Amino acid sequence: MTKDEQAAKDVKVDEVPPKALVSPAEELERALGFISAASRTKELSYVQRTIRTIPYLRRHLPAATLLKAISAIKTKDNTLSKLKALLEQAVAETVGQDNMEVEGEETAEPAVEFKSSYEQEALLFLTILALVGLLDRKDFQKGQALSQEILSTVNDVNGPVMDPIMARIYYYYSFFHEVTDKLDAIRPNLLNLLTMSSIKLDYETQATVLNLLLRNYIHYKLYDQAQKLVLRSPFPETASNAQLARYMYYVGLIKALRLDYTEAHKYVEDCIRKVPTNDHTCGFQQAATKLLVVIELLLGQIPKRSLFKQQYLKKALVPYLALTQAVRVGELVQFQRVVETYRDKFEKDGLYALILRLHHNVIRAGIRSICQAYSAISFKDISIKLDLNSEEDAQYIVAKAIRDGVIDAVINYKENCI
Repeated sequence: MTKDEQAAKDVKVDEVPPKALVSPAEELERALGFISAASRTKELSYVQRTIRTIPYLRRHLPAATLLKAISAIKTKDNTLSKLKALLEQAVAETVGQDNMEVEGEETAEPAVEFKSSYEQEALLFLTILALVGLLDRKDFQKGQALSQEILSTVNDVNGPVMDPIMARIYYYYSFFHEVTDKLDAIRPNLLNLLTMSSIKLDYETQATVLNLLLRNYIHYKLYDQAQKLVLRSPFPETASNAQLARYMYYVGLIKALRLDYTEAHKYVEDCIRKVPTNDHTCGFQQAATKLLVVIELLLGQIPKRSLFKQQYLKKALVPYLALTQAVRVGELVQFQRVVETYRDKFEKDGLYALILRLHHNVIRAGIRSICQAYSAISFKDISIKLDLNSEEDAQYIVAKAIRDGVIDAVINYKENCI
């Protein structure tokens, strides 16, 4: 076996670039062909194949090639002409910023031609590529403006085969408004979209918009409204697994914030089980695992140490490992130090409010440790060890711990000890 053959054998399958022998222009032309087939046959499988091309096109498609594809589509309808003009303007401004084009690539790639009569469907798919391009260039203002214009231009899409495409557009519509701090402005639109998708039995859009609304409410700490939405709008059973995992995460977070830790734990555990472990989902998996750790601590449980050693989680869970160690030993000073050190991180993760509730759990763990080490101890010493404000606070906390069954002890009021 030659060195080249051995090297090829050692390469893992998932390390091989997808569609390595297909140029970005050819892949785009194939995707547009899938769109045409989906519109003609009404088969959702063609739409799913089109969506699977987005990650590759996102990484490799030059803006100039995308602009050619948009310009090649012939439109007669005024609405479609306006949509085409919006896309051309948005993509044309990024052509000069495209750093992925290499010398000679443009002439080597075959020209993109779209000869089908399904102009609307093709333009909507190209809309996703344009929005993704603006997102990757961090041009959030243009992305927000473009997504707003698109939704005001395209009021309705005929045929259920395009529902997954529209669901993707709604996602980026919400995302761009979130990063530009205008998320509250689109809430009425999202509520209207949820109603319309429910009436049309558009399950993918219904699931997507429901998750976007839950995220919207959580962003502004409107937990009561979020809970009412969960009760009044059941999640569609036929929606994709990815949307179901997101829904479980949001419901788990809402229930935890509303003190229902047992139910929250069930939802987040199910959420993590449904998320595959790979590079594309590691961010969501990290967020869900962070929430799970905090909920388990609030339930009085200590997460397994092996959880913090997993490849995709180890670095992201460093603050939560320190938090777990502080809660486990019952050191209030150590807990406060960890919270202060990683406060910005906890706030960014949206878990700071839940973590502050662990203060009482730390005290209970400290009392449990003290009772295991001493046969008798004064309330004064307890208040010193737990860094409490007074002996009266120590007495109240110890009495509640005895009542809750946390410790097995008797209070001696005459000698002011347990």
